[in-house]
Amino acid sequence: GKVMVVAARAYLCAREGVSLRVATMSAVYDHALFIVSAAVVVCIWLASGARVLPSSYRWVCGGLTVVGLASLHPRIVTMALRLISRVVRRDLDVQPLRYRTMLWLGAGYGAAWGVYGLAFYAFLRAFQPLPLGMVLDCTGILAVGLVAGLVFLIAPSGLGVREGLVTVLLSAYIPLEVAAAIALALRVLMTAGELLSVGVALVLRRRLSQSASTGLPGPRPGASSPVPRESASET
Repeated sequence: GKVMVVAARAYLCAREGVSLRVATMSAVYDHALFIVSAAVVVCIWLASGARVLPSSYRWVCGGLTVVGLASLHPRIVTMALRLISRVVRRDLDVQPLRYRTMLWLGAGYGAAWGVYGLAFYAFLRAFQPLPLGMVLDCTGILAVGLVAGLVFLIAPSGLGVREGLVTVLLSAYIPLEVAAAIALALRVLMTAGELLSVGVALVLRRRLSQSASTGLPGPRPGASSPVPRESASET
């Protein structure tokens, strides 16, 4: 599933006239920022007093947060790209971005994780009453599950890996059977959301292609259809 995501992105970019180099850079930076930002979020969660980690190890998480932010530096990125090139035996023509740009992008990904965590918290509230202070815990647990599913290459779309980790981590806060049900329901919800996004994209693409072929703008929402001249003259 991970390979297909990158391949599909490269194919769609090529159809829109985007070069393969730019598509590769986009995929590399997207995955790197996704993983690094999730790692920073998890470290902040653990350092803030998560139940799954003894208090004596929280200072280590604070140090790892600094390491995660430093890993976005262009020199570190260049070293990582060289290592990946040796492993895959192919030169990755990816230009390092400025450190300030990487930090801004990392902040954006971190904000996205906050939205994910808030949505996951609202989803949990449908199953189990939870205090508002558990939003950070929900964000950290979701980040662990999603990233583990991404980096575990054997499991397609992290199937089983994500659910297992989410169940184990949630069981520190809620009953185990409820945590297992939530983990399975989360998989169904996210899959349905992805399918819905694909359906909306296909409908929009079809409407845009029809508008481009006729040379006329698409119908605006709420706009009434024009009255034929014959009908108007008769009235």
